[in-house]
Amino acid sequence: MKKSLAKRLYSKLARVAIAKLPESTYKEALMKRYVNVISNIVVIVGQNCTLKCQDCANFSPYLSKILPFYPAQEIIADMQELIKEAQIAYLQFQGGEFFYHPDAREILAFAVQSPRIHSICIATNATIIPKDSMLELLASPKVIVRISNYGQVNAKTATKLEEVLQARGIAVILRNTYRGAGLWSKCGDKDTKQLPSKAMQKVFDSCTFAKECLTMENGFITRCSRGTIAHIMQGFRLGGGDGVVVRPSAARAFETIHLEANEANADKYRQTGGGGNLCRFLPTKACRDLSQIISLSQRATIAMAARVCR
Repeated sequence: MKKSLAKRLYSKLARVAIAKLPESTYKEALMKRYVNVISNIVVIVGQNCTLKCQDCANFSPYLSKILPFYPAQEIIADMQELIKEAQIAYLQFQGGEFFYHPDAREILAFAVQSPRIHSICIATNATIIPKDSMLELLASPKVIVRISNYGQVNAKTATKLEEVLQARGIAVILRNTYRGAGLWSKCGDKDTKQLPSKAMQKVFDSCTFAKECLTMENGFITRCSRGTIAHIMQGFRLGGGDGVVVRPSAARAFETIHLEANEANADKYRQTGGGGNLCRFLPTKACRDLSQIISLSQRATIAMAARVCR
């Protein structure tokens, strides 16, 4: 115990010392390896789902055919970009339905095998019982499966999946989302109109999800899990303060983003505290000041996100 405490203390002092070094390529390398940590990020693998929830937070019922599954190679490449710049303390996979992805095992295997990703959560609606090869991978001590129990909709399969996982010694959490205040939130539909600034701030202040929704989808990072695709459904144009582009080739789904606006808008967003166009359209789970995780150069975007979000 004492040894562990001493090790943690030494590690913290080392990170502080590195952060105080003068700017240099050597410091940058040390920051990437030891200091930069993204505490919590959700990775969306696609919008195809086995359920069609009326108040789905991620627009999945509307997008299951438009953006069914992102290619595993691209999802893995995006994670590789993240871990080049930072360690990830907690990574959550979700969709859509994660186990519905045809290459779910390949995606999970990369995260399990990466020493830069420390803890992994799989969010599932329990409508799919994973095959043995997936169950073997889920038994990793790094992995926990979070089952969403929607009552009559999937109560039987949720119980069955919980039993299967427990029998294999796989860590599992059963989340009863149909019960209790604040566990199910109506996030608005595709016809939600632009909100005034005061209304947007009020939504943000009462956010059900405690503003812990840093999300990466198809090479794009925002502060809100539906923020990565809200503009596609709601028809507004992304601006320079609305997120971080990890993979420029993701433009096929995010063709509305103004990459050239990053530099022009950065000072404006810092002064006003605004989060760009995104916040004005999101009825819940609203953004915080996204300018904090926007870098003026593509090379530094993820490193900046890591420093702010740890």
